[in-house]
Amino acid sequence: MPRSLVLGNDRVHVNFDGDYQLRDFYYPNVGMENHSGGHVFRFGVWVDGTMAWASSPDWKKTITYATPATLVSDVTFVHAALGLELKLADCVDFHEDLFVRRITVRDTSGKARSVRLFFHHDFHLYGYDVGDTAAYDPKYRSVTHYKDRRYFLVNVIKNGRPGVDQYTVGIKESPGHEGTWRDAEDGKLSDNAIAQGAVDSTIAAHLEVPASGTATCHYLIAIGKSWPDVTTLHKHVLERGPESYLKRTADYWNVWVRQGGKDFDGLSPAIVRLYQQSLLILRTHLNYNGAVL
Repeated sequence: MPRSLVLGNDRVHVNFDGDYQLRDFYYPNVGMENHSGGHVFRFGVWVDGTMAWASSPDWKKTITYATPATLVSDVTFVHAALGLELKLADCVDFHEDLFVRRITVRDTSGKARSVRLFFHHDFHLYGYDVGDTAAYDPKYRSVTHYKDRRYFLVNVIKNGRPGVDQYTVGIKESPGHEGTWRDAEDGKLSDNAIAQGAVDSTIAAHLEVPASGTATCHYLIAIGKSWPDVTTLHKHVLERGPESYLKRTADYWNVWVRQGGKDFDGLSPAIVRLYQQSLLILRTHLNYNGAVL
């Protein structure tokens, strides 16, 4: 199935579908060990008693790259009926095994809003879901999916402070257990702290958006092969700030794609943009040892 957005470094590779739903999550080799297996990681917004998942046709969506010369996304969601506009930017850090997203919510209705963002995770670690665990950690107010040597710590940062506002983990893909994302549709999560087997999770961030104003938060997934790996990386993000990873990744790929001082004399800007973007997308498919798996 074709993907609408591709991000990565030479160990982590993520793909999004046309509804801005994460579908593929490769680590630690590009093209090997898909920890989502094509299953949907849902993203949704709850406001004024209504849930609007990213897959809803009521959203007008634009999904592209910030510039053709970088691997940072530029995504816009507009929902006229709810009176909301979302601006989002995603990256896989060029150096660390880290996924970062910035979400800015704008009110277009002219009134102050309480907006809840929901992030759903349907991991199938090592490509299968037998023996997975998902657990809430009260120290970091985060949720971690793990099995053997694969750890994925998910969290939200608001105003420099980490911690989800709601969370739940649960059993999935069995009779009566469609997934924890269903728990989010009334705007509330059950705060179940741990589950094992075939499991998924959903976390929430609450934003107070002023009338005709904006509110921003960051969402992250720290990736590693052990608990110390992901907690140390999480600590570094808090120290440096998540925005610094978006900026440095944009800067790195901008320099990388322009190396060599190529002469584009006579080519149209559209052709140059296509050339640069093609190089970057090809680069996301190369493993750290040069292999294309």
